[in-house]
Amino acid sequence: MSAVKPLFCVVSDDAPLRSFVRSVLCSIGFDVQSFDAGSGFLLSGLARRCDGLIIETQMRDMTGLELRQALREAGVLVAVIHLERVHSAEAHPQEACVTLTIPAQEGALLKAVRSALAGAKA
Repeated sequence: MSAVKPLFCVVSDDAPLRSFVRSVLCSIGFDVQSFDAGSGFLLSGLARRCDGLIIETQMRDMTGLELRQALREAGVLVAVIHLERVHSAEAHPQEACVTLTIPAQEGALLKAVRSALAGAKA
């Protein structure tokens, strides 16, 4: 019997960023689903099934913070990693998540994923 692979969802309107994150996570044996908009992720039904969520903070459809708020309002707790072009502590003060600045380095992304799996929840 094989072990269930962790499922991470990636939400970003930046196709190369989604591809990079998918490649890194697939290389360590994770299942990855990617979405180009927060609304698409919410409609997918994967929010309650994924082990982690990687969100670009600044997106056109809905921001990463708006997506997190929608998840909280729906009672969904999931480990979250924020990706943002410019780090801003004011954007999410006292939030229990990991934030990486784009372009994210592979090692930093892997460390953030391990931390998320260890228990950081939205």
